[in-house]
Amino acid sequence: MVRSSDESDAYHQWRELRDIVHSKFSDRVIQSNEDEYFDRLTMRERAVFYMAYYIPHIECEGMCGYLYDFVSDKFRETIESLEAIGSTETLDIFRRARALFPDGNPERSTELRRDQVESFTQEQLHIIKVLESEFCDSGEDLYELAVKYWQDNEGKT
Repeated sequence: MVRSSDESDAYHQWRELRDIVHSKFSDRVIQSNEDEYFDRLTMRERAVFYMAYYIPHIECEGMCGYLYDFVSDKFRETIESLEAIGSTETLDIFRRARALFPDGNPERSTELRRDQVESFTQEQLHIIKVLESEFCDSGEDLYELAVKYWQDNEGKT
């Protein structure tokens, strides 16, 4: 989970990430095909975007809610972003969640992935709850890692 010395620090770090997104690359035209837009983002931009907009879904909806939501259409890219920013704990949690799906691949389609989640066994649902608990108890500060990644990779694609 995003950790900081206190809640207001975490909020300010999240706002800093959102400000980066809005000031640096949100002025690009978002096409009707969302994938085309995301494909044009650099790895640096994607990493910051996913941490600013997708990780909060887990904080609000839990891991099962995240997997059920449209934001996990970009599950693979979120894992790539976690790798890029240097996450260890959250990256491990995401990889273990991914392993619950057939062939370790959640469907990109929201509807098809919802079908997958709905077919989880009680054991798989229990593992999701354990992963959610680990996420909430994690001391890893994803916002801080993402801001540092953004700053350390200035001028890189």
